[in-house]
Amino acid sequence: MEKEYSILTYLQEEELTSQRKIAEGTGLSLGTVNIMLKKLVKKGLVKMERLNARSLRYIITPRGLAEKTRLTYRYVKQSYNYVLKLSSVMERIIELADEQEREGIFLFGPKNEVFEILKIPLEQNNINYKITSKKEDLPEPGDNVIVVWEIEDEEELSEHQPINVLKVI
Repeated sequence: MEKEYSILTYLQEEELTSQRKIAEGTGLSLGTVNIMLKKLVKKGLVKMERLNARSLRYIITPRGLAEKTRLTYRYVKQSYNYVLKLSSVMERIIELADEQEREGIFLFGPKNEVFEILKIPLEQNNINYKITSKKEDLPEPGDNVIVVWEIEDEEELSEHQPINVLKVI
């Protein structure tokens, strides 16, 4: 589904293209693009039109546009559910920290999309928290909750017994 979506999205923007350019633009291998285009044509989502002996034009059909819309909706819905789950896990961590009278909450890891989602429940509940990606910035193991979202960070901080929110989901 993801490969279909990538190719349909690319073709919506670039009708006059080659399989090689589609591969470069989508990050898929040339062989995968070839196979996927055949499947998309067979499903009636893409139409191929020969321009000359060496060039083809790939046209997304109305059915292809409908499928791209369906895939987009599915992706947005899955992403929204993922955000809700991450927020719910963070809210539970806040509750546990409060129940166990922990001193503080540390978010340890890169400032990426997961980080931004994790901050929301903390800020909504006016919870003081600290952000770091350096082990030396953490207090001694014990009275704090360390939240991570990268496996490497979980392994690096094992003595702190971090909570990996992606494993809890």
